[in-house]
Amino acid sequence: MKKALRLAAAVAGALAAGCASTPYADRLAALEGAGTDDVKAAFGEPTRIDTASDGRALWTYYKTSARAFSNDYGVPGFAGDASRGETTQRSAVFICVTAFRFNAEGVVEAIDFDGKDC
Repeated sequence: MKKALRLAAAVAGALAAGCASTPYADRLAALEGAGTDDVKAAFGEPTRIDTASDGRALWTYYKTSARAFSNDYGVPGFAGDASRGETTQRSAVFICVTAFRFNAEGVVEAIDFDGKDC
């Protein structure tokens, strides 16, 4: 648990140091100081819960999505000549990890996120 909380603090520091505001970041900022019920209402059940002996908790949510790309989207490096009916399909998986750190009273102390699907 201590390792997970240290990791969450490090990610939060890195994000705060140089990230611009995004719609997702703004959505999360609205949950600063919220309780566990508010987080569950907004995100559902967490993928993972780590609880420290002093009652602090780290809730982690993992989101993945797959997207398909083809030469029709003009993605560089994909071969295929659409005029001859050739298409080259590729897919990619995008991930977003969001972590909420709660104090012993169940109030959000910090929120961290990272990934291309946030």
